[in-house]
This record gives sequence, structure tokens and C-alpha cells, in this order.
Amino acid sequence: MNVRNTLILVVLLALLGAYVYFFEIRGEAGKEATPTPSTVQVLDLEEDQVIGLTVTGPEGTTRLHREVGGEWQMDAPSQEPADNIRVGAISDTLARLSASRALTDVTDLEPFGLAAPSWRVEVALANGETHRLEIGSQNPAGGSYYVKKEGDPAIYLVFASTVQGLQRLVTDPPYRPTPTATVPPPETPTATPTAAETATPTPGSGG
Repeated sequence: MNVRNTLILVVLLALLGAYVYFFEIRGEAGKEATPTPSTVQVLDLEEDQVIGLTVTGPEGTTRLHREVGGEWQMDAPSQEPADNIRVGAISDTLARLSASRALTDVTDLEPFGLAAPSWRVEVALANGETHRLEIGSQNPAGGSYYVKKEGDPAIYLVFASTVQGLQRLVTDPPYRPTPTATVPPPETPTATPTAAETATPTPGSGG
């Protein structure tokens, strides 16, 4: 192999090494260093063990209960079966309640609407535990509410859709939908022939 071919081979190997380093090794390292979106767990409960849910706001209180594995019943504002699908979806979300962020070392609750919160939530479990939440004001961006958990100094930014679903339990109580009666279509009246129309002419008679 002559010197020229050797130099070409060395250059090609150097280019290949540079490619592997910059596009493969450093590229993968850069991907690992990129932070990925994450959520913070506020409550981590067994969904099927949630047997009680109470939401209190400025307009009143909605209180619900069920047996383990049973359907939801409403105790307030009235005593009657609740919309099991709607309440079940909310209780499942509460059991795995998450937030986009947790604020720690907060000493003044007033800016977050949590000094005297007007919304409170209680979640009761079959084992006798009760978890309480306080809902403050909406954050400036409007996508979350400030929420505080009893016994936890942190303030959580909980997604607005979750909080508004809880608030609607008070402003629009989860009454069980009334089945819509099916009205049968009106029957088309059938004309009944008269005696004269059904009479058989007598042979030989005529006018």
C-alpha cells in the first residue's frame, strides 16, 4: 500500500470516528440529559377502597357514600342514588390525584387563596382513614389550582379540569339521570268499511 492510499484510509477512519462521537455518543448523552415532563403525586389510594366523598364550597355541600364495590348514593343536598358513572370517575381521579408541581417552604398562604379556603374536599376510605384537601385560587396561567393536603406543608398545582370537576359536584349535584321514556309512534287509523260497502248484490236486483 503506497503512502497516498494510507493517508486516504487514515482520513476516512478519522471522519468515521468523529461521526460516531458527535452523532452517536454525544447525541445519546444529550437525550439522557434532556428533562422529561413529570407529575407529583398528591394522593395515592386504592380506588376501590374509596367509600366516601364530601365537597364543600360557597354554594353548599355535596356528600356521597357507597359500600365497597357498590354504587354511589347521595346524602346531601338530597338523599337518593347518584350518577354512579360521573362520581366513580371523579373518585378514581382523586385516588390517584397528581399535580404538575409542588411548592415547598411556603410561609404565607394568602397569595395562594389558602389562608381561608372556600373549597374543601374529604375522601373517606374503607379502613377508616380520611384524607382532606383545601382548594385555593387559580394560578395566573389558569391551568391549575393551588391545593393543600392536610398534614403536608407543600402547596400543589392541581390541574384545573380536576378541580372544576370536584366543584361541579356542588354547583351541579350528580343526580342519577332519569331514563327517557320511549314514546311509540302514533298508529295510522284503518278505515272500517260500512255495511253498505260490504253488502253482496242480490242477482236480478237492480235499479
